[in-house]
Amino acid sequence: MSLSCTKTRGPGHPTEATLFHQAQRGNRQALNRLMARHDGLVHAVLRRHSSGILSYADTLEAGRIGLWQAILRYDPTRGLAFSTYAWTCIMRRIWQTVKVETRPTRRGLGTPMFFRAGATDPAVLTEHGAGTQSLHALLARLPPRLHYTMIAH
Repeated sequence: MSLSCTKTRGPGHPTEATLFHQAQRGNRQALNRLMARHDGLVHAVLRRHSSGILSYADTLEAGRIGLWQAILRYDPTRGLAFSTYAWTCIMRRIWQTVKVETRPTRRGLGTPMFFRAGATDPAVLTEHGAGTQSLHALLARLPPRLHYTMIAH
């Protein structure tokens, strides 16, 4: 008896590669199946890399948008594991959302304040500003190529 490395599926169970192709061609059922199948990956990213600036619900929404984008852009023929590709897409989308939510604004004597939409408490504004400054300090320590990737996307 020989064991095969490829999974064989019945007629009602398409392979994951087939689901990716169907989702990329506009099949909403295939997209929904892949979203449900890989939703745990979004939660894993959130557990490992919490932004601290966005609420959990906002971060989860951004992560799911990143997953959706990853599904629509993934090419299974390139040999890269989907989880590796999706992890990067999810992280990029979360950081893009953080960047949008922490746009700087000037108040008073030109002191930059960072805010989250709806935040009006000065202590919260200052806390977010300190967090953003810390984030930029950490980004500055990255190698140039990775720094560019994180900032540009």
